[in-house]
Amino acid sequence: MIDSLTGAFNRRYFDEQLKDAFTLTQRESKEGIHTQVGMLIFDLDKFKSVNDRFTHAEGDRVLKKFVESMKSMIREEDVFARLGGEEFGLLIRESHKLSTEEIAHMVYRYRKIISENVFTGPVGGEKTEPVTTSVGLVLYPNGAVIEDISDFFSYADQALYRAKYNGRNQVVEFMGLDSDGQPQFSKVDVSPK
Repeated sequence: MIDSLTGAFNRRYFDEQLKDAFTLTQRESKEGIHTQVGMLIFDLDKFKSVNDRFTHAEGDRVLKKFVESMKSMIREEDVFARLGGEEFGLLIRESHKLSTEEIAHMVYRYRKIISENVFTGPVGGEKTEPVTTSVGLVLYPNGAVIEDISDFFSYADQALYRAKYNGRNQVVEFMGLDSDGQPQFSKVDVSPK
């Protein structure tokens, strides 16, 4: 259940919890119950350079500090896990209880705390650089036809890569499918309140 390096949940546990939450949301939606589940995928920006420039020990320290910072902020009912390498997932249970703006502020807060608390730099040196994150966000249901869990995960992953491609250090949300069935994405902007 637990990733041995960081202390976050591991990918297997995350996948099980995501499947359960998705299936429950799918069933409740079909029964006319307004419910929703969300997922965030975080990727530490330019993490490979941390290992290359400062050693793998520094990379491990950064991963541990990132997880420590995230675990101090997330809601008790949500599930935070290491998906692999420098990629992490956050399952947002019952996201329908949060407005879109509240979710945006929640993610903004996560990214702000990370950049203020997680730094990297030369071992034994004083020069440090803040760690930034790119984030993909998907909510279900959201008007798009999402048949199974692999689609749900894929759209979050595509949103993450859109965030990285568009300059990193940002959040991109999967917005649904256009009339041609093509995925649509939007950068999530939020005023820092």
